[in-house]
Amino acid sequence: MGLSTGFARFDDECRLLWHGSHNFGAAARHKRGVIHILDRAGEVDWLALEGGGPLLRHWENEARRRGIEVLVYSAEEWRETLFPLRERADGERAKSYARQAAGRIILRDGPSGPREAQADAAEAICLGVAACLDLGLLVEPPDELTG
Repeated sequence: MGLSTGFARFDDECRLLWHGSHNFGAAARHKRGVIHILDRAGEVDWLALEGGGPLLRHWENEARRRGIEVLVYSAEEWRETLFPLRERADGERAKSYARQAAGRIILRDGPSGPREAQADAAEAICLGVAACLDLGLLVEPPDELTG
C-alpha cells in the first residue's frame, strides 16, 4: 500500500463499474483521498486491499466507520489465484499481465474511466476479481483473465 493507489468498483455480479488511479503524494492527502474514493463508491459491502503498512490504516479505519468488510491480500496471494505461474515469475511480468487482463475486462464491461488501465488501476481490477472469487461471487476466473 503506497501513496500511488489504484481503485476499481464492481457491481453485485462482479462487473467493473469504474476504475482509476491517483498518486496522493503525502499521507495527509492519502487519508482525505480514501474518504473521497469511498464516497464515490457509494454503498459497498466489502473492500479488497493489497499490502500493508501505515497507509492501510486509513482504509481500514474509514471502512470500519462505514461498516464495510475489509479483505487484505498480498500481491502474491491474489496473483496466485488468477495468474498462470509463468505470468507471476517476477513483479514486472505480473504487472504487464495485469494490464493486459484488466484491458480485456474493461472491454467486456465498458466501465466509466479510461479505456486503458495504468498499472495501479489494472492491479486493482485484478485484485477485485480475486476477491469476488474468494467471496464466492464468482465460481471461476473470467475468461478475460486467462487470455
